[in-house]
Amino acid sequence: MLASQELREYERSSSELRTRRVDIKLKNHDAHLLLDVPDYGVVPRQNPTLSSSKVLQVHTEFKKILQPDLAQDSAFYKRCAAEVNVINLFFPDIKSEGLRICFTAWLVFIIAMDDILETLPPLDGEAALVDSIQIVLSLPEQKRDGALMDTRIQGLTRVLYRHCTQWLCQKTARSFFKTACKVFRAHIDEVRFMHGQIPNDLPTYMGIREITIALNPFFTIIKNEFLPEGRSEDTIWDELETEVCRATGLQNDLIGLERDLENGEPLNAVIVLLASNGSPVQEQGEELFARYIEKICAEHNRSTTRAKELLAQINQEIDVADSKGAAEVARHIIMMCETHLKWCTTAKRYSMKSDEEPSIPNVS
Repeated sequence: MLASQELREYERSSSELRTRRVDIKLKNHDAHLLLDVPDYGVVPRQNPTLSSSKVLQVHTEFKKILQPDLAQDSAFYKRCAAEVNVINLFFPDIKSEGLRICFTAWLVFIIAMDDILETLPPLDGEAALVDSIQIVLSLPEQKRDGALMDTRIQGLTRVLYRHCTQWLCQKTARSFFKTACKVFRAHIDEVRFMHGQIPNDLPTYMGIREITIALNPFFTIIKNEFLPEGRSEDTIWDELETEVCRATGLQNDLIGLERDLENGEPLNAVIVLLASNGSPVQEQGEELFARYIEKICAEHNRSTTRAKELLAQINQEIDVADSKGAAEVARHIIMMCETHLKWCTTAKRYSMKSDEEPSIPNVS
């Protein structure tokens, strides 16, 4: 039974972009996250539209195929609605049902893939990711001696490919899956990073993290759908995406820091810095811990400041003929700094000291 009553939609309360300082107090440490966030004042809309109900209907059927074991759970339909709500939050200005259907599918796919990767031996994980690249590029999968013990990721990838090619035009689908391949390759680099096969330093980690945050495929679809022919290749879009993905990746690391410390998770920007000192993370003092948090917050704020500068540059340089499309695309991309933070803070059950936040969907 569809949980249509659970649907939420969002809207901008301001047409002008401002910067908001967000102050988040950590629960178990005497430290604050001070984050400068580009802000359009995204708030819940009073009444969801029929469009969201259609997205929920299609997404529910997709998820039954993607993760049939979950379909028997009593909370399955509410979870499907929560996933649709996340995309409604991320992209409040995008009304296309087809795009939001694909966005929701990618969101659920990447979370499921991450969960499986964490359980696989490194070689099996890398093989699954290589196979996924072959699948979405419509290339033959590599033949190996002996069968893989676990092929769940390949199965997920096939379901995603069939689903999204139904809802995207051929050109957009091709670009989307090409960008998805970058995410798969970054996850391969992540495995190598964890096992010391590539440098274990912050710049290397950040180069991986800004891709594994997995937002670029959303942005690729948006650029293909809303920018004039040829404009999506302009380097300024890559620059804007990089800064936004870097900021959101750091948001995820900062908000999840205490949980990562408890779980011994090494893939976190603050923990990478702490580990670079050579002594166990748990033995390093609060003063050093707070200083590294401050450093990562500063990295986040540099990226959001640079993203705002790039947005202004885009708005200054666009031609009159395509100004509306370019301005909208830039807004969709930079708004992720605000909406992603709203989502991940609530999903991790943190309270924000600066403002009272609206009801946000929790799929964690």
